[in-house]
Amino acid sequence: MSHHLLHRTIAGDPVTREHASTLLRAFAEGEALPEQLAAALTALRMRGESAEVLIGFTEVLREQYIPVELAGLPAVDLCGTGGDCQSTVNLSTAAAFVVAGAGVPVAKHGNHGVSSKTGSADVLQALGLPLKLAPEAVARCIRELGIGFIYAPAHHPLFAKIGPVRRALGFRTAFNLLGPVCNPAQVKRQIIGAFSIEAMRLIADVLAALGTERAFIVHTPGPYDEVSLTAPAMVLEVSNGKITERTFAPADFGSRTLEPSELAGEDATSNAARIEALLKGQKDGVRQAVCANAACAIVVAGKADTLAEGFRMAEASIDSGAAYAKLQALRAFGKE
Repeated sequence: MSHHLLHRTIAGDPVTREHASTLLRAFAEGEALPEQLAAALTALRMRGESAEVLIGFTEVLREQYIPVELAGLPAVDLCGTGGDCQSTVNLSTAAAFVVAGAGVPVAKHGNHGVSSKTGSADVLQALGLPLKLAPEAVARCIRELGIGFIYAPAHHPLFAKIGPVRRALGFRTAFNLLGPVCNPAQVKRQIIGAFSIEAMRLIADVLAALGTERAFIVHTPGPYDEVSLTAPAMVLEVSNGKITERTFAPADFGSRTLEPSELAGEDATSNAARIEALLKGQKDGVRQAVCANAACAIVVAGKADTLAEGFRMAEASIDSGAAYAKLQALRAFGKE
């Protein structure tokens, strides 16, 4: 099958989701060699990955992950693709606490930084939170506290197996886009940041095909894989198989437009300190951007009808101390 897919790709023939899923499943089961996967990924990159290929790969990645069973709890995720090279403060990670403080359960999926100075796992570790909890403990954390962190390397053995192939190739492959769509908690509502317009469209097609109830895939020119409030954000809304183009301007949230310098991040320790100060009530540009991203999740979850209402709920989550209480509860859970 690997040879067949490679030949079809080189010849310019259509590559279906079935072709892609069969190849990756064969690699997962040891029937396809790393060299064959590398050749296929190279050929696909040269012609441009299609949504069909990404859907096929996603189906297998979802088959292979170690699940976090939430027993029907309607949790949301806020996650970016990375790759925007902006190295901002970890906005979606901070927003996760704000969303949870507003009463929306959060199953935050993430990893260490690759293209940025610090990923969500790095900053959460700097905040004193445990990363490598058993799947049952993560599920209990989300059910009982309303928030939990799903450490990607502990739940995706197939991604780990693909890792050496990706590192050997040294260029972006289809798998760079797929982490955010493979949350082991099987969330149906998401905010996903994309590093480019092309990536945004591919992710939207994958989510629409695979049963997402509602999601915002966001990209702000700059580029930012989040709602940065430095310019109007481009958004693709996925709702039960339908994709709608939208634009979220800073004024839609009730916010001013930010300068890029206001969002610049540093290392994990520094970013963690800024997030903790924000959750304790510090008011600056980072707070505005965090509340905007939280507002998107609150709207996607159905807790608010408008971005402005979601933004006010996010501010109330911080000002009431509820967001910071979620951080403290996670710390206590880790010590337990």
